[in-house]
Amino acid sequence: MAEGTNWKGDTSAYTYNGLGLRVNNTHITHAGKVYARDYVTDYTSFENDDLMVFVHEMDQFILNILFQRNQNLHCQ
Repeated sequence: MAEGTNWKGDTSAYTYNGLGLRVNNTHITHAGKVYARDYVTDYTSFENDDLMVFVHEMDQFILNILFQRNQNLHCQ
């Protein structure tokens, strides 16, 4: 896990799996709002692109589906 705080007091924490790839990001703003993102990694791509990003914003849940190779579909 890596964590950092900027000059405003916003904190970001990144969680990595055993392969060293990012699987979660939690961001806490200086106002106390919490945003969390869970990543599904495409292990077949050379760059290990994100296939899906699950965004948790307070009590809301947003699913972002990313197809970065073809650029055919982008849902939010």
